[in-house]
Amino acid sequence: MKILGAVAMAVTMSVLVLTSAAWSSGFHPPMALFLSRYKPDPPLDQFAGGRLGLIQPSWGTTYSYVAYRYLAGPGFDADEQKVLLSVWDEKPDLEPKPEAQAEWFAARSKILESSATQLISVFAAGPAYTFYRNCNDDAFLTATATLQSMAAKFGAYGSQARQWADAQDIVFQNCPGSKKNPYIPQPLPSGTPLEQAERVYQIASANFYSENFDTAISMFTAIGADSSSPWRTIAPYLVARATIRKATLSEVKNDNVLLARAETQLNAIVAGSGPDDLKADAHRLLGFVGCRLHPEERNEEEVRAIMRPGSARTLAQDLKDYRECGTPRQEGDFYANDLDDWFASFNSAGDLSHSIDKWKRSGSPAWLVASLAHVPGSDPRAETLIEAAQRVPPNSPAYLTASFHVARILIEQGKAEEARAKLDAILAKPGALPHSALNQFSWMRLKLARDLDDYLKYAQRYPVTIDGDELPDEFADPYMQQLAAGPLLDVDSAEVMDRWLPLSVLRQAACSKILPSPLRAQVAVSVWMRSILLGDLETARELAPEVIELVPELKPSLDAWLATKNSDQQRFEVALMALRNPGIRPYIDPGIGRPSRLGSMYFRDNWWPSLNSVGFANAPLLPSAPAVAQPGVSKYPSFLNAAERESADREWTKVSAIDGPEFLCGEALRHAGVSSNDERIPEALYRCVVAVHLGPSNDRCNGLAESAFHRLHRRYPNSKWAQENHSWYRGGGPPSSLGASFVDYTPFYAKVGAP
Repeated sequence: MKILGAVAMAVTMSVLVLTSAAWSSGFHPPMALFLSRYKPDPPLDQFAGGRLGLIQPSWGTTYSYVAYRYLAGPGFDADEQKVLLSVWDEKPDLEPKPEAQAEWFAARSKILESSATQLISVFAAGPAYTFYRNCNDDAFLTATATLQSMAAKFGAYGSQARQWADAQDIVFQNCPGSKKNPYIPQPLPSGTPLEQAERVYQIASANFYSENFDTAISMFTAIGADSSSPWRTIAPYLVARATIRKATLSEVKNDNVLLARAETQLNAIVAGSGPDDLKADAHRLLGFVGCRLHPEERNEEEVRAIMRPGSARTLAQDLKDYRECGTPRQEGDFYANDLDDWFASFNSAGDLSHSIDKWKRSGSPAWLVASLAHVPGSDPRAETLIEAAQRVPPNSPAYLTASFHVARILIEQGKAEEARAKLDAILAKPGALPHSALNQFSWMRLKLARDLDDYLKYAQRYPVTIDGDELPDEFADPYMQQLAAGPLLDVDSAEVMDRWLPLSVLRQAACSKILPSPLRAQVAVSVWMRSILLGDLETARELAPEVIELVPELKPSLDAWLATKNSDQQRFEVALMALRNPGIRPYIDPGIGRPSRLGSMYFRDNWWPSLNSVGFANAPLLPSAPAVAQPGVSKYPSFLNAAERESADREWTKVSAIDGPEFLCGEALRHAGVSSNDERIPEALYRCVVAVHLGPSNDRCNGLAESAFHRLHRRYPNSKWAQENHSWYRGGGPPSSLGASFVDYTPFYAKVGAP
């Protein structure tokens, strides 16, 4: 029975702007997420049933609450689990539903000649730059029902129904806020008692919406005393609502005297003999008022409510009240109730002694987990915690989280073998783990890799979800669907392979059957390109059959490269193949990388940058480019020997200095200068211009693009490539600045013709 809409709720308007050096247009490419930071992995019905996975301190309140109840007891019965799922599935009710207004417009158009179609704004400005929902959806639904009732009683085209609809239009004009210029229907000079009562109610409602609360309170009070009014039952509730709005909207600070008055009014409704739905609405408003008048008491009430077993009937509302209001009472430096105390201790590195003391006194797995999560391996109390964690049974909801932190502590203590055994026992059944947990355990196990096979096994991650803007059309491609399905490489493993592994080890990785075919294909192509840039043609020839098997579309180009014995010709074959396939790069992409096939252009994620040139030294250029390691931080896998580490450093110094468009265009222009009869030269020149424009080119590429453009139009003016090209584009830095300027030579050639 929400006639006048929701109680005033201030909506603070804030904007979070996410920027990226690579995607300055505001577009964010799809990314594979390997850890669900803010909520458990789907499907959530398993989590609601007690399969907690690896508990994260960054989870939202309701998820942390579920974890706590399973750890500390009691858990949730089947009915409560259904309520939890409904709470998580519920969308925030921030925007009005157009259907409610559509029903009003449809009913109104049957009575009045004009037919409104534009939605009525329902948000009004509150104090301190806030906004609140002034007219709720139920206001339109109730108006629709009332108009239909008037039409049934007096006739659809009678004056009574028309007068009521006209007056209601005036009432709704106040929905966007009209405090300075209110719209109030005129009193009805004559009519039946029902018509008079309806008009009084409309005038009271208009005053309510226009923030003339004193008048609204007075009129609703009189309506409640009028035995002939159809609104007399709801009137005391509306008096309380108007009082609450006056208390919360008149000033920035709430008026507690008015709130206390509203509390008394609502308690009278709850204790009275009115209808149950009205009492339920009054009870909800009591929660709203109580949060502001008695925050500590309200918090205690709601904690008791949400911790009570068998509370499916009230759990959803109790959880909402717990999240939205109340302040936990403190005892000394800590919260008095165990739930909020655990939240504060587990979700931040607080007082470790407090967590350990709570665990020792309660024996609760919740406090054992909170202690394990923050104890460093050097702490003498770590051993006691490890011993307790080792006794947690595998069927306990605390088992995975406790095991993870035990392994972490053992690694910090230098007990690699014990940590490896602990991790291997859990990872022996990967299907029993949610993907976030599997990925985190694999991440930790990767640090303890004994050899390359061990490393490749635990470098693989399974996406929890694919996040980003709209998925591109290329995802319809079976190859991309297979790749996105995982497993993939996360940043930690991809960066190590890009920066800290030498080519000799990367060659083994490219041929290893431990990696699934889609992932091995990406590794093989990148390692092949790296071997070319390093001048290791022997490795490149050894890898070519592997690349052909995994990426058949590269077979014609690789066959041509393998067939020629001339080194200059070989370099051109490489350049042309890479220019035709902008997805080729000497780096391994984390996640799904470029969400497009090698031969497709994808926004500005094409070819590769020089990672040690100006503008690229401190951050990756593209979302898929490897991060540059901080100086002095060793990332070498432990299984590399000294010679392999030296090779990795030497090779990285060379590869990271090479800019893709500069290298490829340089080779194409060099070949064009010595082999002008090669019929593929016009294509290569054309693609050079494109590579400088749409690739991560540096300033030196400007001259290459200009040279390629002039050579294309002067020597091959009749080629289809010259006909398709009319401009050359400057490079000059990261993609955020690419394409900002260009030189259009079309007028020049149109005037003087090609030389």
